[in-house]
Amino acid sequence: MNRFSRQQVYLALVLTLLVLSAAVTLFFGDVMLVDSEEYLFKADNLWKQIQDPVALSKRPPLYPFVLKVTGVWGAVLLQNLLVILVFWRLVRFLNLKELTKRQWRLVLLLTFFSLNVFLYADKVMAEVLSMTALWFLFESIQKRKMWNAVLLLTLLPFIKPVFLFLPIILCLVAFFMRTYRGWFAFMLIPFALSLGYMSWNKHRTGAFEFSSIQHINALHYNKYQFDVYRFGAEYAAEVNDSIKKATENVPYAEKVEVYNQSFYSDVKSAPFSYLMFHTVGAIRGVIDPGRFDLQFLLPTTIEEGFAHREGGVLGYLRSLNPVTILVLIPIALINGVRALLALIGAWRHRKQEHVIWAFVIVAYVVGITGPINASRFMVPMVPLLIYLAVIGMSSKAKV
Repeated sequence: MNRFSRQQVYLALVLTLLVLSAAVTLFFGDVMLVDSEEYLFKADNLWKQIQDPVALSKRPPLYPFVLKVTGVWGAVLLQNLLVILVFWRLVRFLNLKELTKRQWRLVLLLTFFSLNVFLYADKVMAEVLSMTALWFLFESIQKRKMWNAVLLLTLLPFIKPVFLFLPIILCLVAFFMRTYRGWFAFMLIPFALSLGYMSWNKHRTGAFEFSSIQHINALHYNKYQFDVYRFGAEYAAEVNDSIKKATENVPYAEKVEVYNQSFYSDVKSAPFSYLMFHTVGAIRGVIDPGRFDLQFLLPTTIEEGFAHREGGVLGYLRSLNPVTILVLIPIALINGVRALLALIGAWRHRKQEHVIWAFVIVAYVVGITGPINASRFMVPMVPLLIYLAVIGMSSKAKV
């Protein structure tokens, strides 16, 4: 008879990783990243009229509201508690007692290598809050608690804009599922409310957008990286700079339109090339060991990393010291195994409705982030990926 239950062992693992992550952050890193300053600025000006239209809408209000209420260290403590809560809910959902030894070991392995979750628990960033909301959205759908699901779908874009179009995708899934078809119209409510928020932003800034991060990413990430992919870094930088200079003194709404259209025109000019570029970027992000998350170990800035150097992955690895490589390579390999097993789990148990929901949620985030996908953006999906990977080793999924 084992001295400790699986639940106790798992909780001990999660607590140990949180303590180690906190120690690394306190002694070698910082709770603040580049984006953290923007969240704090938004929190300090939550009830004020910000004159800069970019700063006004760049960070949605929900996480800054949490910062306003709790303060920086209160938010970090809350995030650590939320990590414990979500992983506890995950293993309850998996029912550890019913797992085979292989599945149990896989749960431990995947959790141990989910370092991005534990590192972001100690950062002033919205990743852990969105992970919590996403997991409880999945649980609400699985338990057929429609109004809970509608509420969480409403809140998610106000944590991170990447979830803006998730209600549309999920309402389509509901339409094709007999047991969820009655949810179809109700799951459009969150998107309707987001459209209302976008209309309010248009009143305030002149641009009909949910967040200014959308047009910023369109130019500085999607278009820029696509130009690098096709024509090289020098050309991409010249085009990027010329667009920024040309829009320095134009009205904000016009600048937004120029940024977006510059990206759309690139896609229209080479749709198949962009599709390949977008897909490769999305897949790369799934296995990314942490171009943001391990920045305290890397000789790089926050915007650069594992797969975004001109020399590619191999060139980048040659620039790192051996200790760093020993950290990155195993994480990338485990991330790849996790993704493969998650695909197997989704396919093997495709007749289970809740498995379809989990897979669609993960696929949506991976697909919509595309070339900017990275370990950071995968944090909210980690519990769902672990779940899908574990059932990928089983012939019977939890109903």
